[in-house]
Amino acid sequence: MSKYGAKSNTNNKPEPALTQADFHELLYQQIRQAVRSVLESVMQVELSEFVSAGRGERSEARQGQRNGYYQRDFNTSVGPIQKLRVPRDRAGQFHTQLFERYSRNDRGVTEAIAQMFFKGVSGTKVAEITEPLMGLKPSPSTVSRIAHDFDRECEEWRSRKLMPHYRVLYLDGVYFPILHENRRDQTALLVALGVDQSGAKEILAVQVGGSESQESWQGIVDDLKKRGVKQVDLVVTDGDQGLIGVVSKSFPESVRQRCLLHKMRNTLAHIPKRKKKEIGAALSGIFSQEQEAGAREHLEAFKLRYEKDYPSAVKSLLEDVEATLSYYQFPKAMWKHIRTTNPLESLFSTVRRRTNTMGVFQNEQSCLLMFWAVIKSTKLLRIPVA
Repeated sequence: MSKYGAKSNTNNKPEPALTQADFHELLYQQIRQAVRSVLESVMQVELSEFVSAGRGERSEARQGQRNGYYQRDFNTSVGPIQKLRVPRDRAGQFHTQLFERYSRNDRGVTEAIAQMFFKGVSGTKVAEITEPLMGLKPSPSTVSRIAHDFDRECEEWRSRKLMPHYRVLYLDGVYFPILHENRRDQTALLVALGVDQSGAKEILAVQVGGSESQESWQGIVDDLKKRGVKQVDLVVTDGDQGLIGVVSKSFPESVRQRCLLHKMRNTLAHIPKRKKKEIGAALSGIFSQEQEAGAREHLEAFKLRYEKDYPSAVKSLLEDVEATLSYYQFPKAMWKHIRTTNPLESLFSTVRRRTNTMGVFQNEQSCLLMFWAVIKSTKLLRIPVA
């Protein structure tokens, strides 16, 4: 589990410094995604007004029918937006005026969009953005509709149907500062990352948990099952007992892997600084064996060597040790990918790099929107599954 703003270094190697150019590119990626969402929402409003009916709305005043989308690229001051979805009507009479208006107001609109996604969507901010884009002051219903579009798209993603069978499921939480009643709270986002039968990774669920309580974890696991997940071959977690209990109850047939890095850190927490390097190397030796029998032999040797001087460390190591060795039940090509929660830790690191200069999120929804925007623009690499 990761704290917002804290350095997460799961490989014990210094992270490369983020240059100013790197930071600007990361920021622009997020702003471009936000600009895309705004432009597509405004064009939907334009088309609704053109045909005198909203999407799916039955109206006697309707003047035409929607007819899907075409794609076009669009250059902005924060870089090109590719494959923008432009709606069209069946008669081919609708022509958006948005691109010309955006070009005249590019800089101010882009800055307003960035602020909206960083600080939370509000009616005032939506109106500030859409007035120059639509060429007139938007009505309250238009403002409400556009603001709703952002939430709707995110919620559709969060409620989409899932596959019934996943090879691996990673569960972990990350903390962000969110305002509640004008007070800054470190608030947990609980995240589920799945690996399908082909090895493709996908974020399956993200929920605001407040804290990583058993009830919160039960909520996200129940959501996964409600949306179609029936079988998981391996569940990878840290040592949170509430989470472990939820996994055992909800996926009783699944194998559980205890994150090795969390286990090693917990063990080394009981070791004096002068001995950490030596004992850390011994711990690594246990889990680097080619066969499970060899790992168990090294585990027993570790116990005999250190139990007298460091009983608390040995006790910590032996707790839940069977789950720590679960990776041996899977193909060797998978081991380095399933022994830890690194796939989620790496994703959390990416999110933090793109958000840790934004300060506090104004509400839970703005935090979810930004996390979702990062996910949409982050490529997750496949892992071998056989």
